[in-house]
Amino acid sequence: KRQADAYLERHAKRNKKTWAADAGMIRREVLPAWGKRSADTIRRRDVIELVEAVAARGTGVMANRLLALVRKMFAWAQDADLVDANPARGVAAPHKEATRERLLSEDEIARLWSAWTEMGWPFGPLFKLLLLTGQPRSDIASMRLDDIQFTSRVWTPPGARAHGGRNHELPLSDFALELLAVLPRSKSGLVFPSGPRSPTPVTGWSNAVAKAIRLSGVAGWQLRDLRRTAAVGMARAGAAPELLDRVLNVRSGTSAGVRGIYQLAAEMDEKRRILNAWAEQVRAVTGTLDEG
Repeated sequence: KRQADAYLERHAKRNKKTWAADAGMIRREVLPAWGKRSADTIRRRDVIELVEAVAARGTGVMANRLLALVRKMFAWAQDADLVDANPARGVAAPHKEATRERLLSEDEIARLWSAWTEMGWPFGPLFKLLLLTGQPRSDIASMRLDDIQFTSRVWTPPGARAHGGRNHELPLSDFALELLAVLPRSKSGLVFPSGPRSPTPVTGWSNAVAKAIRLSGVAGWQLRDLRRTAAVGMARAGAAPELLDRVLNVRSGTSAGVRGIYQLAAEMDEKRRILNAWAEQVRAVTGTLDEG
């Protein structure tokens, strides 16, 4: 228990936003099995038995997460000179997880778009912008009007930096701007606040997704599938892999440091072309002129 507490206090709480999930898993799974033992007495067999017991309950994915946590705990303890070896190193995950490759079909996009329209603000237009831009949900949820340059039609997500150290700048498609133009304005400046005057972004994602599933009849999708569908749509519209990486703000093999100001300007134009091309695909599928 002493080593588990040290991991939480000296590493997880300082470095992981999800430290509370680690604490819960340690409390539920690790301490009942090993709480009275010193970390340096834990062996490879103990790790295997622990994760296999969780997998046997029919929670294979949770068993994989537990193994990853135990491996990280011991790696940290080894670096901190609290243990000599990591007994979880090399232990195979007990459950094989299929890679998610869910893409929304044109029919599903149309049905979801109709459901999002019926849902209204905030989650209806929020989901639409996720699909149109391909950006992470945290960036869209924390969108502020002050971060949007309506004249140049460029949005700079707060705190989002490109992999060259610059701010991540995203041209907004005409369709996205049409959606933003008709949204209610909050006192806080957030586009999607949790309340009319709230300074914090909207919450309740799970309930909103469940409602969209119920209204549309499209089941089995997750928020990350909107980003994946957008990426594939932009690729089909002609986005080169390196450009697509920069639209989505994911790491690519191209160094940002060698790109000059003229190249960056040309890249911005190409980003806009691709985002507009994808947005027009969505407009055609949904039969949308302008709506909130």
